Amino acid sequence: EIIEVHLFDVSRDLYGAAVEVELIGWLRAERKFDSLEDLRNQLADDRERARGALAGFAHREGKP
Repeated sequence: EIIEVHLFDVSRDLYGAAVEVELIGWLRAERKFDSLEDLRNQLADDRERARGALAGFAHREGKP
């Protein structure tokens, strides 16, 4: 299977690199959008929800 991963606050080029990903939650099902604005709004919401989930995960795991 394939998943799409967004790395927050990473500026280096990872193209072709092996990256280990730990799935800690699920945000939403794949969907089509009626407009670019709808997509942008959803991505902003996804980003906010993902950062919240990551902050909660880090807190539970005792990570900075």
